[in-house]
Amino acid sequence: MAENELDPARSTQQFRAFTEENRPEPPAPSGPPLSIIAAIAAVAALVAIAVIALIFVMS
Repeated sequence: MAENELDPARSTQQFRAFTEENRPEPPAPSGPPLSIIAAIAAVAALVAIAVIALIFVMS
């Protein structure tokens, strides 16, 4: 094989290695996940509805 010929597979492998090497790390998530916040809000709403219902039933 002549040295002037390019091997496309090798160029692709080198490019992939280059991009993997220079890829920034994803930022770490900050705070609790949204699903936990939604679950806490739903439980708080149910407790509030139960308290309001008991107030109307008792009076």
